[in-house]
Amino acid sequence: MKDFTVLPVRFCTIASSAEELRTMLRQRHSELKGLLKDMDNKFEMGLKAVWKNMHQIYQEIVDDSPTIRELKQKADASPETPENPIRLELGRAVKEALDNKKEKESGQMIPSFKKIILDVKQNRLVGDSMILNAAFLIDRSREKSFDLMIDDLQKKFNDRLLFKYVGPAPPFHFVNLVMKM
Repeated sequence: MKDFTVLPVRFCTIASSAEELRTMLRQRHSELKGLLKDMDNKFEMGLKAVWKNMHQIYQEIVDDSPTIRELKQKADASPETPENPIRLELGRAVKEALDNKKEKESGQMIPSFKKIILDVKQNRLVGDSMILNAAFLIDRSREKSFDLMIDDLQKKFNDRLLFKYVGPAPPFHFVNLVMKM
């Protein structure tokens, strides 16, 4: 990847033999040639952001919502059974507020990248604390700018977010070509 553009196929594609690979390359030559041209000098950077202190986040949700505050008071005064309708309603309200908070906070970060990226793919969030799981397609000439952008985000959100940053990697999230081998 350092010296050449990686064959743009889905991650973990493995040929069972050299002949199978040669056959695929012959059959899909023009398609692969176009994708190699499209992905030339480009790579992917992965970025995940997670809240450091979930207790603080849940407290903010309670503080920001009179409805959740009221439901929490009722739930605290009611029996602790799994099927308690007040607790179920509180859980749904907190989940919705948490999802909205994730979207709002991650939405503040993505636009700052627009000047230096070619594309972005939002990936599935895992767990309550993850607010961003994205892959960015970047031109090789913008790698340093991207690194500086990550440094700025870390400084800006240091007390609130932990960033996990991976790359450069082949642009797997930006190629939909599937090889059946």
